[in-house]
Amino acid sequence: MQNFIVSLEDARQVLSKEIVLHGARTKTIDNYSTVELVNISVSIDNPTHIICADDDLNKLAVTFIKQLQLITGEIYYDLLSKYSSRYYELFRSESTYDGAYGDQISAKIIDTISLCAGRRGVLQIDSYDKIIPSTNLFHILKRGDTLYVSSYNRSVDIYNCMETDLCMYLYLSKVIQSCLAAEKLIYTHIIGSAHVYERDYDDALSHDYNCRIIKHLPIIGDINSNINAAKLAIHNLRNGISVTPNEYHSYIVNLLLTD
Repeated sequence: MQNFIVSLEDARQVLSKEIVLHGARTKTIDNYSTVELVNISVSIDNPTHIICADDDLNKLAVTFIKQLQLITGEIYYDLLSKYSSRYYELFRSESTYDGAYGDQISAKIIDTISLCAGRRGVLQIDSYDKIIPSTNLFHILKRGDTLYVSSYNRSVDIYNCMETDLCMYLYLSKVIQSCLAAEKLIYTHIIGSAHVYERDYDDALSHDYNCRIIKHLPIIGDINSNINAAKLAIHNLRNGISVTPNEYHSYIVNLLLTD
């Protein structure tokens, strides 16, 4: 398996260019042309930043909301639709999307954290409605002062979706790291089909597009305090309430409401 050691900042650029230059051409089930690398892994060692946006606060808001859904177990259709016309249209036609699995993670996360010292810290996405989720599995393992988190994706549109996926799962990893007081985090993202669509080939090769890292306060506290902070962040975002930031969630809400 080919492994790429990257940062959140450069992951999309590194992988997109590698795929376009060295991947195999293939067709999707819907007959779209892509080029792909099969069965690759992406590693980020001890990340400090877990969210980014290309000078687009709407994209930042969508990414943040999708992070929070992983631990609250709710899908915030109203907020996703507010910040993204694509989600607005998708919800009108499908009433869901392939990331609607936060309830499966939130229902198991406390038990999973308690199992991380052994080998059974697994979060499995095994139930879905209309759209098969691209993410299937997380494995969480603590050894010494290091937390190892691995995720498996059946398929990722690298050019358009890589950054958001990494932000979501780095957020989940950082929450667990805080709960376990682990000093170091090693995150590995395993992908069955890492692909770039033909329409994005030129953009993938033509320029530098490292994402803009959002500097932020850290995630702190145990799982319950983070769930409460996430729910409060949603409440404040809906109601336009800006507070003095003292940790990650309040910091991002304040950024979205005051920028």
